Amino acid sequence: HQSVYPQMEGYNRNMVGSSAPSFLDVRTPIKLPDALRGEKYAFVALPVAEFMPGGGVNGESIGMGRLCALPSDVPGDAFVQGVVILSARAKALASWLAG
Repeated sequence: HQSVYPQMEGYNRNMVGSSAPSFLDVRTPIKLPDALRGEKYAFVALPVAEFMPGGGVNGESIGMGRLCALPSDVPGDAFVQGVVILSARAKALASWLAG
């Protein structure tokens, strides 16, 4: 891995072993309370165009939580991957995940 990662696009030698903030907000995982577990899961993908102005996904249509900003140069026919969690306790689960 020491010879592969430095050759990859976007590799930044200064980020190795540093405490500099990353684009990812990585935290120690916390166990989900049993009462909030989903009954069914589905892996999904939506076109980026759905997240752009005029698309079906916006701050008003997502319910709880917030959307992350997408770079403006992402093509509209690219896909955003995600996981849908189906649960009878959806509102409590969404609230817990939103923090």
